[in-house]
Amino acid sequence: SSSSSSSSPPAPPPPSSPSQPRAPEGGIYVEPGAGTLQAAYDAASAGDELVLKDGTYTSNTGDNLLEIAKDITIRAQNAGMAILDGENTRRCIKITGGTVVLEGLTITNGVANAIGGGGVKILGGDVTLNHCRIHHNRAAGPGGGGGDE
Repeated sequence: SSSSSSSSPPAPPPPSSPSQPRAPEGGIYVEPGAGTLQAAYDAASAGDELVLKDGTYTSNTGDNLLEIAKDITIRAQNAGMAILDGENTRRCIKITGGTVVLEGLTITNGVANAIGGGGVKILGGDVTLNHCRIHHNRAAGPGGGGGDE
């Protein structure tokens, strides 16, 4: 009796390696740079996942590096290696709504010229921060790293 390859289960896909990363189902990779994160967020649909490649993310416009108002997950490809840098000129993240998950991000050098939230300002939504490092942020009033209203 001959064996048939159709009776054996298919081989599992090869594991992802650091040199050839794969975005999860539906995940969208984002390259570091000025304005790339906000542009990727703006192009994403509600419920999407943005996977930030290693590097520094900045902005050259506005009071916030990133403004969030819809359901989104934003995670570092490698924890701690995606750096959101307000460059001591703007807030890093302002959240006004949506179910938001931030994971493995380094959020630094954010500045708010108002009370709270140089790093992250939460004005609305359901927000979860997992394994994020928020440091060296400041605000005109209390709550330099984070604030909510």
